[in-house]
Amino acid sequence: MRGVRSRREATTALARIAAVATGLPHGTAISCDSAAVLHGFPMPRPATAEHAVHVRRADGFRVRRPGVIAHARLERRRTQVVDGVLTVGPEDTWLDLAAPGHWGLTALVVAGDHLVNRWTGRAVERLEEAVARRRRSPGIRLARTALGLIRTGSRSPAESHARVLVVQEGLPEPALNAAVAGQWGEVVAEVDMLWEEERVIVEYDGETHYEDPEARQATLRRTEMLRDLGFQVVTLTRRDLWAGQHHLWLADLRRRLRTARG
Repeated sequence: MRGVRSRREATTALARIAAVATGLPHGTAISCDSAAVLHGFPMPRPATAEHAVHVRRADGFRVRRPGVIAHARLERRRTQVVDGVLTVGPEDTWLDLAAPGHWGLTALVVAGDHLVNRWTGRAVERLEEAVARRRRSPGIRLARTALGLIRTGSRSPAESHARVLVVQEGLPEPALNAAVAGQWGEVVAEVDMLWEEERVIVEYDGETHYEDPEARQATLRRTEMLRDLGFQVVTLTRRDLWAGQHHLWLADLRRRLRTARG
């Protein structure tokens, strides 16, 4: 499976998928979470070699192997070869993951943002077409809800996750990766999320630069500059999103937006 070990996902998970793929009968493709790994989807949970490999078979074929979960009706899905392995295509994989027992709303939106920002041309329409083509699929209502929340312009899973939380909280949707103008109209920064009228900014700090004093200092100077321009800046970290503390910063954001409106 040429190129597998260079991909971002856990090498052990990719190696496991590759090993299973070599022994699959004709008319069988990698699917669901396993296809998501091959396609490079942001995963809600790290993929490991211990996870079962999902495959989808055509009618008339049977797959019985330890550690393999087989699903039917491959004929209703489009496939492509990824790293030498027959795989359910990204649009149908995304829709399959909306079925009960797979992914929730946030994970679907995060993956959808990733796909439409990676594709060119009619990006969102590719997912819309899959939803229309398979309108009776399990989880179709969840898929439609997620589809309505997918946006171009989100540059990281964390940004997508934060935006979904904002929308679910009933707060107004921000502009993504928006330019901020300085005193003379020049662009001085591009921020993750911007409420321009309320002059509120949310930035995600991935904490990757903490070991680089110069980078950390540059971030602090940038934040101070934005505040000098009259913006309220809310900085989020991984803990804010994934440690059950999102209600705290969402309450703070709501207060700031309400105060700005007077």
